[in-house]
Amino acid sequence: MKTTDHEVLEKYGVQKSQLGFGKEHSLEVELPFLQKVLKPGWKLVPMVMGLQSYESIQLGRHILQDYINKKNLIIISSDLSHYHQYDRAKTIDGHFLNFIELDRIQDLQDAHENGLVEACGFGPIMSFLNSVKNIYKKSIKPKVLNYTNSGDTAGDRNRVVGYASIGAFWDD
Repeated sequence: MKTTDHEVLEKYGVQKSQLGFGKEHSLEVELPFLQKVLKPGWKLVPMVMGLQSYESIQLGRHILQDYINKKNLIIISSDLSHYHQYDRAKTIDGHFLNFIELDRIQDLQDAHENGLVEACGFGPIMSFLNSVKNIYKKSIKPKVLNYTNSGDTAGDRNRVVGYASIGAFWDD
């Protein structure tokens, strides 16, 4: 059974809004890549999470559960740490990435709540990880594909922003 956007809005009480796209740029950054690499005819269901509370994360988890299967591509875009010195950013981001790869989702949640890790898109990231854990248990494995920060690319190492590429792959 295919769920339409309208059904998702109605089923979960989600409000359609343009407000989230005013300052949010992750979709506009990802869209050109998707247009280049995906076959014609693909569809996009964007989800921007303004509040990244426990309740929002659980709502995101329920919504994503309707979409996670081997036919759909799920992309979550987020920066990691913001405006720390280079070495500090690498440490913060390293903790974040280790929690992901070691499948220590609760530890990641705790570290975020205690300010030990950072990510603008923490809510959507946690929604996805909790969806996968809830539905598929251990059949999807996250893997860090690449990590860098703006100190590696732009040169200024006094106030960097962390970036990572993480894939979640079916384990079969």
